[in-house]
Amino acid sequence: MKWIYLLLGVYSLIIAHSVTAETQSITGYACEDCSAKEAAKLTSSQASVLLSCQPDNNQNTLKAASSNCTLTQRRFLIFDIFNQKTHAFNLAYQRQRIATTPSPLTKAEHSAAKDFFQLLQAKSHILDNIALSHHEDISLPNSQIDFKANSCSLDPAAVILRLALDPTLTTRLRDRVNVDYNSLSADDKRTGFAALHVSESGFYALRNGSNFSVAWDKLHKARLIKKQIIAESADYATIAHTKASGLLAFRLGWQDDLTALSVEVEPQYTMITPDISLADVLHHSSWNIKLSACAIAELQQHFVTSSYARPRSDFSAEKRQHHSNTTEIAPEHYSADAVTDETCRWLFHDKEGKLVSTVSGPCPS
Repeated sequence: MKWIYLLLGVYSLIIAHSVTAETQSITGYACEDCSAKEAAKLTSSQASVLLSCQPDNNQNTLKAASSNCTLTQRRFLIFDIFNQKTHAFNLAYQRQRIATTPSPLTKAEHSAAKDFFQLLQAKSHILDNIALSHHEDISLPNSQIDFKANSCSLDPAAVILRLALDPTLTTRLRDRVNVDYNSLSADDKRTGFAALHVSESGFYALRNGSNFSVAWDKLHKARLIKKQIIAESADYATIAHTKASGLLAFRLGWQDDLTALSVEVEPQYTMITPDISLADVLHHSSWNIKLSACAIAELQQHFVTSSYARPRSDFSAEKRQHHSNTTEIAPEHYSADAVTDETCRWLFHDKEGKLVSTVSGPCPS
C-alpha cells in the first residue's frame, strides 16, 4: 500500500510540473537581428522590468541598484525576429545587478516562440501585400480633384496638401484596405494567442491562460502606401516635356488587437515637392520653405486664420521701424490667379489661434 501512495505522489508531482511548465508566464524582448552575445547584453538591460525593489533604509526612493530587489521571474527570452531564433536565459540578482546564464528552451517556451514568429510573419506578409496593392500613380489633372483656380489642378503641391489634410481620402483608403484584410481573414491564424494588444512598445497577449509579454523598441511593423502625384506639361514650341511630381504617403499598421488595419498620413515621407515634406510645412516650418501660390491657397482652406508680411524693402523707412505694420491680414479668399511677383512671409493658425506653419509664397495682388 505504501508503494501505491508513493507512486501516486510522484505521479502527482509530474502532472503539477507539466501544468506549470505549459502555463508559465513568458517575458522577453524582440530584436531585429542579434547574436547570442548581443542577446545576453539585451537580457542584462531589458530584464530589469522583472525587478521588484523596496526603498533602502526606509527611504521613499527606489533604486534599481538597491540590495532590496527581487526578481518576479527567473527566465527571460530574446526573440530574434529576422532569424526566427529564441535565446533563453536564467536570471539571478547578485551584487546589485542581474546575472544571466544561457539556458535551453523549455517545451512550452519553444512552442510559444514558434507561434509568436508564425503570427508576426503572417501579419508582415499581409501588410506587404496590401500596401503594394494600393501603391498607385495619380496623373494630373484629375477629374476627382477640383480647384477654384484651374491652374492649380496641375500643381502637385496643392493636390498633395488637399489629399493629405482632407480626411476623406484617408477614411476611404482605410475602408478599402480593411475590405482587403477581411478577404484574407481565413488565413489569419491566432496560433493560440488571446486578448492581443500590440503597440509601438511591444506585444502582449494571453497564451494557455498565462501572460505572454514581449517588448520592442525599433521593430518596423508598419508599411507605407505610396501614391505618386505626377503632372506633365508639354511645350509644343520646343516639343519638350516637363514633369512635376510629389509623393503622398500613408502609414499602414495594425490596430491594437490585430483585428483591423489603421491608415494615417505619414508627414515625414509625404513630399509636397522633391525637397519639402509635409512634416517640414506643419512641424518644422520656416521662412526658408517656399511654396507655390496654389499651395498657399490650399493651406488657407484648412487653417482658418492667416496673415502675411510683405518684404520690408517695399516699405518706407518709417514703416520699417514699426514691424507690426509689416504684417497684414490675408484676404479671406486668397486666389492663386491674383498674385504678384513678390514673395511674402505667410503665417497660418488653427481654430484656437495656435501658430501651425510659417512659409514663404507669392504675395496677393
